Amino acid sequence: MLNRRTLRIKAMQSLYAWHRVRVSDYQVAEDHIRESFDPVLVAQDKDEAPDKALLKAQEKEAMELLKPALEDKEFAFSEEVTAHVKGAVIRARNVYKEQLVKDLKFLKGQMLLAADEIKHRYLLLVLLLVELGKQNQQDYTDRQEKARRQDQPATLPKLTFSQNKLLKRLAEHDDLQQQLAKYNLNWKDDLGEVRRWYREQLRDEEYYKTYQALESPSFEEDRQILLDITKHLVFKSEAIRTYMEDLDLNWEENAEVLRSMLRKTIKSVPEDEEEPFELIDLSPNWEEDRQFFEDLFDYTIEEDEFTDKVIAERAKNWEFDRIAATDKIILKMAVSEMLNFPSVPVKVTINEYIEISKQYSTPKSKQFVNGMLDVIAEHLTKEGTIRKSGRGLIDNK
Repeated sequence: MLNRRTLRIKAMQSLYAWHRVRVSDYQVAEDHIRESFDPVLVAQDKDEAPDKALLKAQEKEAMELLKPALEDKEFAFSEEVTAHVKGAVIRARNVYKEQLVKDLKFLKGQMLLAADEIKHRYLLLVLLLVELGKQNQQDYTDRQEKARRQDQPATLPKLTFSQNKLLKRLAEHDDLQQQLAKYNLNWKDDLGEVRRWYREQLRDEEYYKTYQALESPSFEEDRQILLDITKHLVFKSEAIRTYMEDLDLNWEENAEVLRSMLRKTIKSVPEDEEEPFELIDLSPNWEEDRQFFEDLFDYTIEEDEFTDKVIAERAKNWEFDRIAATDKIILKMAVSEMLNFPSVPVKVTINEYIEISKQYSTPKSKQFVNGMLDVIAEHLTKEGTIRKSGRGLIDNK
């Protein structure tokens, strides 16, 4: 299922994208300043030829003022700054802030959508099992029709898989059908792909042929073939992986979560037809986890200036600007989490981000992130900035 580490990783990826967007938006702001002092553009608004040397000097001055104008909330222009320079900086600052708000809204929306779409992929994979079962019947019909056309005896496959009792229960599951309809999920346009996967990658596999040879498979044998197909076909087939990657840029990362959800679904189907069963949720408390996910992103953005300062003050042997971007984002997220989620123990937060750094950052990041977070946590706890309650007090020493 979708655990909080996965959510932290997805938030980190969106925050990394935000970091890159800020750089891009800053470059757009610089372009606006360049346009303000472009001799050709300035000449269009004047009757006389502009002083190119003066414009060059003013452009340089405006460029130097842009960064403090963006970063310092108390920033004010000195009296020596001309109206032209001041106007160019103000316009560039406004363009930067407006674009950043738009980009931030887009990235947050994409982040939340990416989490929600894991459920769509899950529903689609459950339906894929059902569609593969139908291909057993289709194979039978196709061979029968081919033999009729050629007026030859037909070698027909058994219909064991198409009659799989678990597949029948999944196909008739009301909640599954409702959700497939709600999100408009189906294999209608890609039945050719499903047919190819069945014929080229499933039909002749030994584990499948062994199952097909059973006269009357038990419910557990019906269950096992679905587990085998999940293991050997759905998550190992290069063709299916390529197909899913076209749908989901994060397929490689999401595949493990989806494998777990699909296996749990298959294992949860009861033999008694009268006994109901539920589809697997993204997490046991998805609404709560989704709020954690969203809040973590928001807090990290809101406290960017504060976490920059905290990290810079504690990075004694590192120049702040030379800390790897991913490490910096991991540290910012961890500090924001320590500050804003009182029920999450500090040690849990530190351990989670150490694990994330091992997977997504440089080989030396584990030690760096561990050391930095230990020092920062100790400092912020002593000064009373970190305050924990309830479960958050566990092992919070």
